[in-house]
This record gives sequence, C-alpha cells and structure tokens, in this order.
Amino acid sequence: MNASNKLRYLTMIMASVLILSSCSDDENAPVDPAVRAPFLGSYQVKDQNSKESQLFSFTLNVKESDKGPDKIELKNFRYINSGLYATVSGNKFYIDQVLSDSNEHIEVKGEGTLTNDVLEYAYTIVVKKTGKETRIFENTAKATRVD
Repeated sequence: MNASNKLRYLTMIMASVLILSSCSDDENAPVDPAVRAPFLGSYQVKDQNSKESQLFSFTLNVKESDKGPDKIELKNFRYINSGLYATVSGNKFYIDQVLSDSNEHIEVKGEGTLTNDVLEYAYTIVVKKTGKETRIFENTAKATRVD
C-alpha cells in the first residue's frame, strides 16, 4: 500500500470512529414509566370516519401496558375492545399494530398528541376478513379526559 492509499485508509477509519462515537445511546437508555402517566385515564371520544358525516362517541380507557414502560393500553378504541396498545414519546403517542385471529386481520396505524386533558389523533384501520372485501377506515378523533 503506497502512502496515498494509507492516508485515505486512515482518514476513512478516523471518520468512521468519529461517526460511531457521536452516535447516541438514547435507544438503549432505560425508559422512565412516568412518561406515560399523563395519558392514563378515561376519555370521552368524538370520532369521525373520513367517509361519514356522523360522529361516533365512546369512552376510551387508557391504562398502563405490560408491553413496556413507554406503552399504554387502549381499551375500547373505536370497536377494538382489547389488545391494542400505543407507544408514548413526550406528549405524543404512536400506534402501529396488527391484531389477528383465524379469520380476521386488523392493521391499526396512527398517531396523536396530548395537550392538557385532550387527546387528538388520526388513525387508519385496515380490516381483512376471510371471504370478505378489505375495508379501510380513516378516522380523526378528539378525546377529552373525564376522570
């Protein structure tokens, strides 16, 4: 290896070391379960599908999830009674989950923001049921804490 190639090689190694050393360990840092505390409680929801004019009302219960310290369980989310959870980060939450059984496959994706006692969120539900046409629901919702 000539001097020019050695210099390039050393420069690449040094650049790699700098890049790797500047990476954050945030992904590996433990998550404080207190991050989800502001979300916990019951909410009165006004939910609307983009294809309908009628508002759908229900009570959403947000509880601690055993899926992780930054996870919340969403009970009675639209027509999904259990098994749905979201990931909390700051004042936002994110849903990206698939629920399925032998003849039904439900994909739920969405995100929302908690401001004071109000959750505002948008989400999509894709329902695939054996022998039926796929249904897609695109919704927005505003939920006000009731407890």
